[in-house]
Amino acid sequence: MMKRDLVTYGLLLLLCPTAALGDDITVSTGQSITAALAGAVPGDRVLVQAGTYTETVLLVDGVQLLGGYDATFTDANRDTFGVVTTIDGLGVGPALISDPMVSDSTLVDRFIFTGGGGPQGVGVLVEGGAPVFTNNLITGNLDPGVAGGVYVHSGSNARFENNEIRDNSSLGSGGGMRVEFSNAVLVGNTFENNHAVNFGGGLYAVGSSVACTSNVFRNCTVQEASGGGGGGVLLQSSMSGSSFRNNTYDDCFGAFGGGVYVRDRSVATFEDDRFVDCTSANDGGGM
Repeated sequence: MMKRDLVTYGLLLLLCPTAALGDDITVSTGQSITAALAGAVPGDRVLVQAGTYTETVLLVDGVQLLGGYDATFTDANRDTFGVVTTIDGLGVGPALISDPMVSDSTLVDRFIFTGGGGPQGVGVLVEGGAPVFTNNLITGNLDPGVAGGVYVHSGSNARFENNEIRDNSSLGSGGGMRVEFSNAVLVGNTFENNHAVNFGGGLYAVGSSVACTSNVFRNCTVQEASGGGGGGVLLQSSMSGSSFRNNTYDDCFGAFGGGVYVRDRSVATFEDDRFVDCTSANDGGGM
């Protein structure tokens, strides 16, 4: 692949208006990820150097957004010890937004998303579409009432694989993640130390179908005084059927359903899930 940086991109576009798709666009410390994505087309990769970027990033369909690079921007040196790429929402909005036009050819890999705050204070906001998130850390996001770490809604078909979602909070429901009227695939993720006031300390799925395989929900909680439930997971009105297989719920707590709370005629199957030291103030320590 060719590499384009932010300084020369405009000139290359002028000289080569019919250039082939599939270039690499590099973003160095002090530059803008948003500006790089604005110049990207489907098939491109945006390679982001280690550092902290204080902006809200909007994904572009068919473009891979890849963090963890050093100054050489070579894949061989990517994501070595200390090579960390952080996108910080600074407490005023999401760190990243995915809109309805984003397809499953859009990949986000090896970032830290933090500092989500404000009216939609999630770290990652997925407004429809089908983006794929792998190997990211979503942490330190505080929402005033919608969701903490991730909010997936509006008929999305998002996929999350091998991410860490920890230390996020919501004053509403879905401390780690909220999936609302959408389909989501969750594979090999770790939900840890997430908290919600009402429902779903780790994961809150409402009116949605969730395929949840080999995830860990550890020390996720719901506030007892609210009477809420589902310290690890809460399913509400999930009529189309959700599947849970080979997940672990460890030391989770809720007023009802310490590990999992299934309510409001939800349809779900559970197979080979493990419940360890989960507790409830009322009924269903495990489920």
